[in-house]
Formats: sequence, structure tokens, C-alpha cells
Amino acid sequence: MPDAPLQLSTPDTHVVEQITMTEVLTDATKRFVLNVQDYFQLAGRSLANLATSPRYFQDVLDQMDDIGVGSLAIVLMSGFFIGAVMVLQTGSQFVRFGQTGLTGDIVSLALVRELGPTITGILVAGRNASGIASELGSMLVTEQVDAMRAMGTDPSRKLVTPRVVASILVLPLLTALADEVGE
Repeated sequence: MPDAPLQLSTPDTHVVEQITMTEVLTDATKRFVLNVQDYFQLAGRSLANLATSPRYFQDVLDQMDDIGVGSLAIVLMSGFFIGAVMVLQTGSQFVRFGQTGLTGDIVSLALVRELGPTITGILVAGRNASGIASELGSMLVTEQVDAMRAMGTDPSRKLVTPRVVASILVLPLLTALADEVGE
């Protein structure tokens, strides 16, 4: 009813802001730098917690069990199959040159130097990262982290540091087992 006599109307002027590509890229870069900064602060804080007490050894052992023993089956199985595929592929290529005796050496070097640590790290991270994130996320939602702060416990020291330490201790062992099974 724009023609009603007592109606106050304002002109329909919608101001559309023009967002430039430079602003989009600048914002994305700022977010990326902020995320990297937050990551390094968390990692640094979790490692700095090792220098002071209290230390939660039982939590580290529990996380070693969850992260290490829980990932053992998938790491061993993938190490075996990666080693088997490497032997098949390199062996068939070395037949051309009459050097089938080098197959074991090449597979061992490839597994120990590159494939073993890389594949083990990816598998352990893929298996455990979502579980850790959901566990900590549910603790935030149910306000357990706030309760820890209220009780005087540092959540970073209690929740993050044991997981980081357990991962640092368990990954070389899992890598060695994957390399051994793959060879």
C-alpha cells in the first residue's frame, strides 16, 4: 500500500558492499596465520608443561594405551601390505636388469627411511585425531573443562600434555614395528 495517505515510507535502498578479491585473500591469510599461531602456542604450552609439576603419569600411560595399542592392528596390517606391494613392484622391475637380489635392500631402505614413518604417522593421526577432538569437544560442551579450571587444574596440563607426550613416545615404536613387519 504505497499510496496510503498516512503511511510513512522509506525508499527501498539496499546498499550492497562490494567485497574485493584482495579483502578475501587478506582475511583468509589472517585466519591462517592466527590458526598457525594458536597451534604453536598450544604445542609450546604442552611441551613447557613437562618442565614443571604436577605431571600426570597415569594419564600418559592411559593415552599410550589408547593411541599406541589401539593403533597397533591397523599399523601392522598396513605395514605388511605396503611391504608386500613394494616387494612385488620392485622385484618385477629388477628382473629386467637381473638384479632381483637387491629387492630386499631397496624395500628395507624405502620402508625405514620414508614409507614407514609417513604411513604410520598418517594412520595414527587419522585414527586418533577425531576421537581426541570429539572427547575434548564433549568435555567443553558439558563444561568439564570449566570445572577443571574452577578446581585449580590446568586443562592444558591435564588434557593436552599427556596426549602429546604419549604420541611422541608411541610413534617411533609403532614405526619400528611397521618397518619390521613390512620388511
